[in-house]
Amino acid sequence: MTDVIVMNWQELEVSKDSVRLLLREPTVERVILVDNGSTDGSVEYFSNTEHPKFTFLPMGENKGSSVARNRAIELTTAPYIWLLDGDIMYIKGSIEEYEKILDLYPDAYCVGQNSMELLNRLGHNGVTDPTEADYRMENDYTIEQWFPMAWTQYGLFRGDLLRETKFIEEGVFGEAGWGAEDDYLHHEMTAKGYVSLAVDKPIYYHFAHSGLRELQKAGLETKMAERIKILEARWGKNATWSKTIVRAGDYLNRTKRLKPT
Repeated sequence: MTDVIVMNWQELEVSKDSVRLLLREPTVERVILVDNGSTDGSVEYFSNTEHPKFTFLPMGENKGSSVARNRAIELTTAPYIWLLDGDIMYIKGSIEEYEKILDLYPDAYCVGQNSMELLNRLGHNGVTDPTEADYRMENDYTIEQWFPMAWTQYGLFRGDLLRETKFIEEGVFGEAGWGAEDDYLHHEMTAKGYVSLAVDKPIYYHFAHSGLRELQKAGLETKMAERIKILEARWGKNATWSKTIVRAGDYLNRTKRLKPT
């Protein structure tokens, strides 16, 4: 069973459709939507959303992804936690299939979708067509360990591990900004002996990276350089997933097929 955390900021139209789909999923125990200080009507809409499995957690202001996710993680109790960013539409059936994967691979702390494949198909910023995606996972995918990151945008995590580790809130990670908290979490998990997994079927993005664009529209800095400085001070130079891929060359050559237990 899974608790879901949807992190929303200025993404009402996509988030409300994701919540609608998530509440219908048979293995979902609870959907927690944490709002990072939206001004687009999200607070009003989700404050009036009534469902026995739905919890609304308004932050009041944008304190960054780490703080918002951690506050929501504190409310979870399920064996698995699904993380979903508000700019991505949930695809029905994903959670159930990802649960099967983590059940098979005890050394994996999370599983997500193959972002590089998605980038190749849709381009870096994905698509802007708000039409609802209705793509089902089915079971004809492959599972790979090849991508050095935590799948915070769209992924399933082991609940106990995420509640124990959480996201870094040090310095600028505790403020409005963008990126690198997932890289930091990945290094913490791998230091404990766990790996992240990816499936080779991409999801359908809606308004990809809209959080970044909303920061820019609001006149807020990403603080990416400061975030990477903290990351590299702890985990070494070129610790971000993108630099790891650049150093490794062709990512396809790094694919490692896994065997389930």
